[in-house]
Amino acid sequence: WQQVFSFNGHDGASGPVDGLLLAEGGSFWGVTNGRNDREPSTLFEFNPHTVTLTTIATSTNRRFLVRPIIGTSTSRPDARIGPDGQIWGTSNAAVYRFDRRTKSLSIVLELTGKDGAHPGDKIRGSLVADGLGYLWGTAAEGGVKNQGTIFKIEVASGKATTVVQFTGRTGTAIGEHPWSALTPDGKGYLWGTTRGSGKHRHTNDRDGGTLFKIHA
Repeated sequence: WQQVFSFNGHDGASGPVDGLLLAEGGSFWGVTNGRNDREPSTLFEFNPHTVTLTTIATSTNRRFLVRPIIGTSTSRPDARIGPDGQIWGTSNAAVYRFDRRTKSLSIVLELTGKDGAHPGDKIRGSLVADGLGYLWGTAAEGGVKNQGTIFKIEVASGKATTVVQFTGRTGTAIGEHPWSALTPDGKGYLWGTTRGSGKHRHTNDRDGGTLFKIHA
């Protein structure tokens, strides 16, 4: 065991979260969320050869995450790289894309809560590549009943579409709070679960949850 680097707030970077991404040349990419709400979130690059950290992008109002993108081989060191070769990630209510060539960060999707152009809030799972040019994601809250949503983003254009708004115990999309990523089955469907709602309840009157599928 060896400590290699200690975060000290350099360029605003402190409080690292999530895993590291191994990039070309042997450098690592990662994210920090700060130690409190006053400190910014950052996207950083760490060079293990020179033991130097460079802050690439900073945000004062979003919490960055760079989860693996399901649908690529998770054994690959670039498992967080999207179909377009760029780094994709999420925050609590946004999806962003980082261009590794220009080192520019752009917000592709901002969720808008219970209504608005892109209903949803609290992204919890990874983005999912469906092999058809889209990335899919789930939001645990937001939408018409504040029970969560499913969305997809066309990688080439960045256009986002809300596909499902969960409706609780009744309605057209029974279920509450999808808390994890969707799983592609290779046959044209994406599968997932919700923490609540469904036909059955436990003895303590809590909903049992649901398992669902959606056509890509």
